[in-house]
Amino acid sequence: MNWQELSALLALATAMSFSPGPNTTLSTALAANHGFKRALPFVCAVPLGWGVLLTLCSLGLGALVLALPLLGWTIKLAGVAYLLWLALKISRLRQLG
Repeated sequence: MNWQELSALLALATAMSFSPGPNTTLSTALAANHGFKRALPFVCAVPLGWGVLLTLCSLGLGALVLALPLLGWTIKLAGVAYLLWLALKISRLRQLG
């Protein structure tokens, strides 16, 4: 990764960490509903997750996914399966409650 790509990646990470989004909203909701102590692990995990994501991208995982289209589709299908599983769990919670 050259310095232009790295600086663009760091600029994106900085902008994303200060903009409100789903992580900020979920952190606020967790703290409001369950208190600061129970929300703290999630609040600490968000930047850790971003760091892992940016590290993998800087090590060339994005290039690998672009070079192997089947890998890209596999990741997408795994993501869809995970989201459907989450939706199923949420729908079961709503039926019970």
